[in-house]
Amino acid sequence: MQTTALLAQIRAAAPVFFELGKVRLHAGQPVTDALLEELTARTEGAWFEGDEDDWIIISGPSAGRIPEIGTAIGGQCCNWALDQGETIPRGRNGAYHPPGWHAKIPYVSWVRHDRKHLAKRDGQLPVYWPVAPDFVVEIASERDPLVEQLEKMAGWIEYGSLLGLVVDPPNEAVYVHRPGRPVEKHVSPDEIACSPELPGLVIDFGLIWRYLAED
Repeated sequence: MQTTALLAQIRAAAPVFFELGKVRLHAGQPVTDALLEELTARTEGAWFEGDEDDWIIISGPSAGRIPEIGTAIGGQCCNWALDQGETIPRGRNGAYHPPGWHAKIPYVSWVRHDRKHLAKRDGQLPVYWPVAPDFVVEIASERDPLVEQLEKMAGWIEYGSLLGLVVDPPNEAVYVHRPGRPVEKHVSPDEIACSPELPGLVIDFGLIWRYLAED
């Protein structure tokens, strides 16, 4: 299937996409970075991820409080990075394609300054960075169920991430992932320390739970 035909298929799925915020389609061709970058450029307001057997996952803006949760976590990480003289974290538009895995987009991510050069191609940063972020955050929601986010995080860790947090807002739970260690589940934590991977970064989740309780 040529890209133009795939674009037509994406447009035909628009009613489902706008209702659910997420659609899974078979690309009919290898899901390369070039294909994903072209789809991104030609389909405003959508994010594209790869999946098994040439399937693609198309997502749009998140509903409810999910964007605010991501901003709250990303903002704390940003303040830490500025204090450390480190690389600024990336938000929902930060895309990656670690070698051996599929192209994915997390809610919040961070790549150490001394690794950022690994993401460049011909001296430029592509849309999909060919590395796994050192730190990554995924958020469970009705559109992105917890079990799927836990599986996605397992992939991040397997393909190179050093620390991952899966946030489950309805249950005020945070799942902490590190390579070679059991997943830690924290229920209603006030704080999550991100050391030693991000020395000194402590994310204030108590603030987030209080904010969500205002609804």
